[in-house]
Amino acid sequence: MRVASPPQNFSNFKQKILVGLRRGQQNDNHWHNVRIKFILAVTAGALMFLLVFLADLSYLYGSLYQDNYRYHNFHYLVVDYDGGAIGQAFQATYNATASLNMPTAFFHSPSEYPNTHDVYQAVWNGDYAFAVSISQGASDRLNAALQGGEAAATYDPTQVITWIWNQQNFPTFQQSITKASFQSLFGQVFGFYNKLNPRALHSLNQSDPRAIQAFLRPIGYTETNIKPTPQGSVVLLTTASMAMPVLQQFFFLLILNAVCGKFQLYSHVPIRKSTVVRFTAGIIYALGAALAMSGYYFAFRESWTVNAAQFFLTWATLWLLMHIHFLIFDTLMALLPLPFMPFLVLTWIFVNIAGTVSPLSIQPDFYHWATILPAHNTILTLFTIWSGGANNRLYRTLPLLFSWWIVSNVTSVLAHRRACTVAKRKKEEQGDRPREENPLHKEEAEDIEATQDRPKSDSSIFAGADSTGKQTCAGEKQETQP
Repeated sequence: MRVASPPQNFSNFKQKILVGLRRGQQNDNHWHNVRIKFILAVTAGALMFLLVFLADLSYLYGSLYQDNYRYHNFHYLVVDYDGGAIGQAFQATYNATASLNMPTAFFHSPSEYPNTHDVYQAVWNGDYAFAVSISQGASDRLNAALQGGEAAATYDPTQVITWIWNQQNFPTFQQSITKASFQSLFGQVFGFYNKLNPRALHSLNQSDPRAIQAFLRPIGYTETNIKPTPQGSVVLLTTASMAMPVLQQFFFLLILNAVCGKFQLYSHVPIRKSTVVRFTAGIIYALGAALAMSGYYFAFRESWTVNAAQFFLTWATLWLLMHIHFLIFDTLMALLPLPFMPFLVLTWIFVNIAGTVSPLSIQPDFYHWATILPAHNTILTLFTIWSGGANNRLYRTLPLLFSWWIVSNVTSVLAHRRACTVAKRKKEEQGDRPREENPLHKEEAEDIEATQDRPKSDSSIFAGADSTGKQTCAGEKQETQP
């Protein structure tokens, strides 16, 4: 009986199965060889990220560590135009409550600040965090009101003290330190007034209800807030918002570098032209990113009063900050391997936020180096813009920002020039090197060749029928032939 030989497709299928079995065994051997190195590499990377986060967050938290013991670095001005019992009571209250966690008062004579406008100007210029002025003749008006009559009818306790502050300058800390400390101090003035002037109670006209009202509320104040910031998003102005420019520029650079690499901008385009292309792309994207950031600042302003001119000044300031971050990362990404960049980006974010989250005056001295950082100088510039020119530090912030911009422009050009030179050198080396065969195809061909050269006994499971069939056919032929 004649037995047919197996088809050619079956032989190919057999060879592919053998190749697959061999490759699976090789993969198992490969994992066995590299597993220790793999675990060590992943562990090292994880530990590095843990240490970076630990260091960065420790730095940020350290900037606010026990900051209440540095509240005394907040200075405020006190001018007593009264020279009577109320002024004496205010100073006695301050002396009794002065501590490290209370702002420090500086008492000046009316000759140094002839009128309340001069006191206002001292806060406007940023010389003091806030100011207190006691109006002239306040003690005499109160004594007259306690005796009743017309003086009691016209007495206005809010005209006794004037409190001037600028909420726009680090709003959250102005609210928690400046306002809270003044109100705490003010609440104790009347008690010291009674101790220093016990005759006031004896002179009270108890038959006049307006005199009694003056006695119950003898001292009040008028608040002058240079720039109120009532919006709820104010807590984000100096924190999360300052991280966004860094992240936006870093992610854009990842895209830009990938596109430049895909279209071989480094190796096939002249250096001068590729430099102009990257600079133009960076400055246009920074312009758009700054517009978006200014947009959500003003979109959620609520009752915060800002005008169109302040919007465009905010846009220009953020544009400069965005481009500075772009140029810094453009320099670093051209010089350092990409796996190092997440560590640098995280550190740069937290270092900059630590310089904007609170006034440097209540941070430890070590953190005062943040005076030169881009984010710190940007937020001070924005405070000046938003408050209409108050607390003006532009003489320092703008030169520092433009210094960052100029220096980072130079380093970015040099780094890009180096990257292009390296890319062109690699291109030349690859051009002189013979073209190599695809290693995957080569490996597959070797596997197939090995299975074909292997003795038939090694594949007896598949070759048994084939071998028997050939023998049977040969036997039949021998029998049928004469």
